[in-house]
Amino acid sequence: EKLFIIPAIDHQLEDLPRLLSLFRRAPTQKIGLLSVEDSEKLITEPTKGILSYSQVAIQAILELSNGHPYFTQLLCFAVFMRTRNQQNKQIISEDVQGIIDEALDMGEGGLVWFREGLPIPERVIFSAVAEAWERVNLRGDSSIEKPLIILQEYGVVPTELLRQAKTQLIEWDFLELVDNEDLLLDNSQTYQIKVELVRRWLVKQHPLR
Repeated sequence: EKLFIIPAIDHQLEDLPRLLSLFRRAPTQKIGLLSVEDSEKLITEPTKGILSYSQVAIQAILELSNGHPYFTQLLCFAVFMRTRNQQNKQIISEDVQGIIDEALDMGEGGLVWFREGLPIPERVIFSAVAEAWERVNLRGDSSIEKPLIILQEYGVVPTELLRQAKTQLIEWDFLELVDNEDLLLDNSQTYQIKVELVRRWLVKQHPLR
C-alpha cells in the first residue's frame, strides 16, 4: 500500500510528452538550475575546513556552470584534485580557469548526454550557437552572428527543421534568448547556450567543420 515510484526522465527529450502521458494523474516537477545561493553552498560546504573559495573563484565557477549541479560539482572536483597537494588552500579565479580542460576531460560522460540526447537538427543548431559565441571571443568584439548564417558558410541550407530546432532548444532549456543592442549585429534577438562549460566542450569536441 505504501509503494511509490519516482521516475526521473532525462534523455531523448522528444519522447517526453509520450512518457509523461503514462503518468497522467501523477504530479510532476521540473528540475532545473540551482539558485546562486544554493550553488554557492554546493561549492563551499563539501570542502569546508579543507578549501576556501574566494568570491571571485565562486563567480568564475558560476559563470561556467550557471548553477547546473553536475557541472558545478565537476569543476569543484577538478579544483580539489589540482590543489589537494598544495599548501595554499585559498582558491582564486586563476585556479578555476586552470582546470577547465581537465574538467572537460573528466566530465566527458555527462557532457556527451547534452548532444546525444538531441535530434540531429537540434545538434546542428547547438554547435552553430557554440561557434557563434566562440567567434565573439576570438575577435574580441561584441557582435554576434546568427547560427543559420554561420551554417550557410559551411554549405548548409537553412530548413524549417533547423528553424524549429532553435525554438525547441529554448523549450528544453538548452538555449536562452539574448536581447542586447550592444551585442547584436541587427539589434534583434539571438541565442546562447545556458551552460558555458557545455559550449566550450561543443567547440572542442563537435566543431561545425
